[in-house]
Amino acid sequence: MLELLAFQFASPGPVLLQIGPLVIRWYSVLILTGIIGGTLLAQRLAVRRAV
Repeated sequence: MLELLAFQFASPGPVLLQIGPLVIRWYSVLILTGIIGGTLLAQRLAVRRAV
């Protein structure tokens, strides 16, 4: 049964997108998503608490 749950996947690599000299990496997308998500959450809480 455990063999059915174990699967292997290939790492996509560190680079998400490369356009000429501009390189966008996966971790930068994750950091940006966290910053945007945190900002939206803080704005929503500020409106709720009338700050």
